[in-house]
Amino acid sequence: MELWDLYDAGGNKTGETWERSRAKEIPEGRFHIVCDVMVRRRGGDFLLTLRDPDKDLYPGCWEAGAGGSALAGETPEEAARRELWEETGLTADSLELIGVTLRPESRSFLYAWLAVVSSARDSVRLQPGETSGYRWMTPLDFLCCLREGPVTQKQYPRYKPYLDRPGTLYSVRRLTEGDAEAVSDLIVATIRISNIGDYPAEMMEELIKTQTPADVLRKASWAHFYVAAEAGTGAVVGCGAIGPYWGKTDESSLFSIFVRPDHQGKGIGRAIVETLEKDEFALRARRIEVPTSITGLNFYRRMGYDFRNGKETLDEERLYRLEKFTQIGDPRHD
Repeated sequence: MELWDLYDAGGNKTGETWERSRAKEIPEGRFHIVCDVMVRRRGGDFLLTLRDPDKDLYPGCWEAGAGGSALAGETPEEAARRELWEETGLTADSLELIGVTLRPESRSFLYAWLAVVSSARDSVRLQPGETSGYRWMTPLDFLCCLREGPVTQKQYPRYKPYLDRPGTLYSVRRLTEGDAEAVSDLIVATIRISNIGDYPAEMMEELIKTQTPADVLRKASWAHFYVAAEAGTGAVVGCGAIGPYWGKTDESSLFSIFVRPDHQGKGIGRAIVETLEKDEFALRARRIEVPTSITGLNFYRRMGYDFRNGKETLDEERLYRLEKFTQIGDPRHD
């Protein structure tokens, strides 16, 4: 017989216990503890486990890591470590509490944890009746799965405070010479996939001819070029640059901002632009301009850029010219 400790709404033990078989009968104002454990290999992949097909709730669905209810006498951390071991055979090197959520509808406090492990990928041991499969996923692929599955969609808000931390899924850093080929490939793939709906293919192929690794390094010689690299894998998933606007010292321009098509919509573009806006070329400028394709227009509008001189027209290159005035150039600060 599995027993749970009961707690009041303030998270204090009441001294009462409750049988798991009577979970739906827990009195109002009483709660038990549930632990949800997201698992990450040190500095790298995240774990997805497949719920056993015979489970009553969400059979055969993927979920992030392990979880279950705390037994009577267990602390939330002890329960998290036990559930992790029982369902995956893994031992956490460290366990970090991400957040606690009160769930009145299920009479529970849900503790969301991050378990960091150093175990080999093939060391996962499944628990009959609980788990029937597993997958290790790169950080950004893991984020996609969290947003899609019937179970992981529910888990995503619990883990979001951790996933939103800078550097957790990807980091933005200055480009090195060794990044040039990856950046060139990224730009070419993005143009061919993302921009093809707004521009003729012949026009895009002509543009692609100017996006070689040598072109990337040439631009990086006079502009500050950045890349977004996935945590763990180091794969380049985005890029962007900022430099002087026609040689001026008080105006700057953004260039070459691209995000791999299969990683768009994950906040990478926003992180790149925010990094560029903290660069010295941006900090010294009174105005920042960005030439944007039809495809990227709405993104830059959301980032606070507006049509230059209020003109909502495409130029001879079929680009919109947008601008943003910095605090230096904002007339309200004169």
